[in-house]
Amino acid sequence: MPDGHEYARRIEMPFLASKSKGLLCSMLALGAACLCIDLLLGSDPIAAADRVAHLVKSGDHYHRKALTAVLSKLGTTKCSQELDIVHAQAAILWAYTLARRRVFRLLQRQQPELALVEQESDADAPQNLEWACLLRGVTAVTKARSTRSFQDNNDKEWMSIPESDLPDAFVSTYVAQAVEVERDLFSLLSPCAKSGCGHKHVMNNVISSSVAQALDKLHGQVNILELKLRHKQHSDTYCGSLAGIESHFSVMCSLVACYSAVVMLETTANGIFGMSQSTKTRSLEGSPSSGGKAFGSHPLNQWPSFKGSPWLKALCARSPSYDPFEPVTRGLLPWIGHLPKEYFDILVTHHPDRLKATSLTVEQQIHYLAWDIYAHWLVLTILMEHEAWWWADMAHSDIPKLRDTLPKSDANGYGVEVGMDNWWPGQMWSLAEKLGI
Repeated sequence: MPDGHEYARRIEMPFLASKSKGLLCSMLALGAACLCIDLLLGSDPIAAADRVAHLVKSGDHYHRKALTAVLSKLGTTKCSQELDIVHAQAAILWAYTLARRRVFRLLQRQQPELALVEQESDADAPQNLEWACLLRGVTAVTKARSTRSFQDNNDKEWMSIPESDLPDAFVSTYVAQAVEVERDLFSLLSPCAKSGCGHKHVMNNVISSSVAQALDKLHGQVNILELKLRHKQHSDTYCGSLAGIESHFSVMCSLVACYSAVVMLETTANGIFGMSQSTKTRSLEGSPSSGGKAFGSHPLNQWPSFKGSPWLKALCARSPSYDPFEPVTRGLLPWIGHLPKEYFDILVTHHPDRLKATSLTVEQQIHYLAWDIYAHWLVLTILMEHEAWWWADMAHSDIPKLRDTLPKSDANGYGVEVGMDNWWPGQMWSLAEKLGI
């Protein structure tokens, strides 16, 4: 089969959309966002104001319809072809939320000349993680399809899809014919054009040469907080009560989840940059809750019992293993999908701008550590900004916002302002800005 990602995106997914209103709505929403971005980056965005306003409304409209279609199908369908549709929809929905954030950023830069949309205060804030929730949903659906039993694929299964879910006959025929034309063109493309391979990002060398030291500092913060928790365990009288023990266990689970996230990030960097594994002994290494080793040891065929179309498995069920000849996007996004739930819950529920206490508890310092880890991952995503139009400059937007809300760490942990000189995400962002990237 041709390159899995490109073939799925350009051929199989549009063909599937010819048989599903929900998937077609997902693709229309993403297409509207793409056109918005093209117009806002064009030579005269002011002249395109009316078209942009219409596309923004249309994109949101189709996105809501697609999201409703997905939610109505989850947990209720066992037809493998129908599950392919739901799976493909989820894989598009999360990209739209990122594209929508980019539209907000471009509109903000044009204000007040291009006052088209009332922007919510957190529409483009780092804590707006709707995209990450949807991406994790794609991973969850993929895992579920490798463990549950479904009907096998066959052409007759299309008859089981309710007629209300099918596009109009004219639309279905038009899309299917367009896909066949694209299929013929795709066969003529060179392998490099199909796989999306290309030149390395200009920041690749500086990030690869400094990431190991930055991740070592994160491990150091984990060790500091572990020692603080041990001291707290021996000094706090409340640990003798059941409620106190449960509270301490919950905080410890959060720290272990942060440790797992760091190890997974280290594994991601190892795969992308070809770094050698660290031989340092980590204090939390071997913890039963650690996901680092498992993340790095997945075979290429991560879910061998995946029950769905082969092209969908190639797109959504890929291992975190990274091929340096592939776009770096494919090596970075699995980190979000495989994060421990306890760690991701911190990002969703504990926003850094809400922690205003001058004297931070150990639990609050762990919450800051979680966001610090996320900021380090954002640095790596600078390398994929030229590969993914829906992502683009999000790291450039989110890192300085986190810089303004995160207390920087010193040798004793979080809570002491020491400026930006030693904070790796700040250094990389500043360098990228100077280079005009």
